Amino acid sequence: MATNITLLPSSKVPLIYEDTTTMSTEWYRFFFNIYGYTANGTVPGAIPTTKGGTGQIIYTDGQLLIGDSSTGSLNKATLTAGLTLRF
Repeated sequence: MATNITLLPSSKVPLIYEDTTTMSTEWYRFFFNIYGYTANGTVPGAIPTTKGGTGQIIYTDGQLLIGDSSTGSLNKATLTAGLTLRF
C-alpha cells in the first residue's frame, strides 16, 4: 500500500499537460495514492472495512450487511419471509 499520501495538487497544476497530452506528475501521484489507500489493488471499487468501507461491491435485492466482530468484516445476508412480530 502507498504510504506517501499526497495532498490535493494546487488548482494551478493542470491535470493534463497541453503540450504533451499526458497527466501531470502531481495529479498522477494524488490519484495513485488514493487508489492505494482505498482498495490497495485488491478488489476494484471495494473499499475495505479497515479503511471505512464495506468491502463489498455487488448486492442483490433484499440483502443486508451483518457485522462479524471476530473478523472485523461485513457479510451479506439475504432477508427471507418469516414470522411477523406484534407488540
